[in-house]
Amino acid sequence: MPAAPNPWRTDPWRTDPWRTDPPKKTKPSFAGRTIIITGANTGVGFEASVKFVELGASRVILAVRSIKKGEDARAQIEQRSGRKGVAEVWELDMLDYESIKAFATKVDKEVECLDILVLNAGVIMATYQK
Repeated sequence: MPAAPNPWRTDPWRTDPWRTDPPKKTKPSFAGRTIIITGANTGVGFEASVKFVELGASRVILAVRSIKKGEDARAQIEQRSGRKGVAEVWELDMLDYESIKAFATKVDKEVECLDILVLNAGVIMATYQK
């Protein structure tokens, strides 16, 4: 006698409780939080920055290679979120060790408590190295 079909496999929409009764959407608060996001002027880093500002973060530091591009991103974040003075642009070039040290020193001096660090920056290696 063949085994009875498993309804979980044949109709997951009916039997999977997460699909029939999904969790409610939440809106977490990042009030009072300080967040640093590397590579924050484009892509995932930019969108994460927008979201953290929208969700009430007190301070979002955009760690970017180009100050000009960072300032452009900050203006877009302020326009999209409706919150001004939350995002700050700090220079960080991950290909320049001196830039990394200067950034770390600035964080140490100017950030009392770091709550979230999003390490999103990519490194472009222009030439092959062994």
